[in-house]
Amino acid sequence: MINNCESLSKLDFTPLEMGVLNLYYDAYSNKNFPQVDRMILQKRRVTDAGRQLFLTHPDLIDLEDQKLFSGRYCYIEVASLRAGLSYWINIIEKKIESLVINVNGNYHWDNDECGWSIADPETGICNILQS
Repeated sequence: MINNCESLSKLDFTPLEMGVLNLYYDAYSNKNFPQVDRMILQKRRVTDAGRQLFLTHPDLIDLEDQKLFSGRYCYIEVASLRAGLSYWINIIEKKIESLVINVNGNYHWDNDECGWSIADPETGICNILQS
């Protein structure tokens, strides 16, 4: 279940995904990182270990190929997961290839977005966004 039973098969961003992408925009807008409304979700791969969103956007960003983090802490606290989630963005050829949201530890996640909080990328305190 995700936010009142919305389906993950829809090609719309969930509030959790939008929250993470907005953190990247805040951190990298000076590098031409696009706002969420400029991104298109092409495909979402969902497993019990997390999800990967394949994205496209019109403009190049001023970042080299890398696994990009939003700051020192890339952590999401989730009520149903003991160790929470981690996230990162894959940059390939100055484009965002994908956003990865991954389960920490050897746990399974039903991708339920109830009871989450994103940690501040600089302090690690979980108070940025909450469901």
